[in-house]
Amino acid sequence: MLIAVASKDGKEINQHFGHAERFLIYDVAGNEAKLVDEKQVERYCSMDQDHPMRAHLLSAIAEALMDCRAWSAPRSDRPHKWRWSAWGWTSS
Repeated sequence: MLIAVASKDGKEINQHFGHAERFLIYDVAGNEAKLVDEKQVERYCSMDQDHPMRAHLLSAIAEALMDCRAWSAPRSDRPHKWRWSAWGWTSS
């Protein structure tokens, strides 16, 4: 099963989902996880008060991670959970 994790440094799960510019993709089987890919994305959260959430970028992230069964980030905003479930994702 493929799982995407948000990472600042490429080593740890240490990036808020909306601020992530990279997701590490792991193939998880049993007790083993192997890094198999890295997806570069444009972060969708911004400090622009006129356009704080840019839905087209969230859609692009979903497309980049579409082969993943789940994703993980240290903080995920609940208001967008309905979008993730619509794409078949679960969040941790």
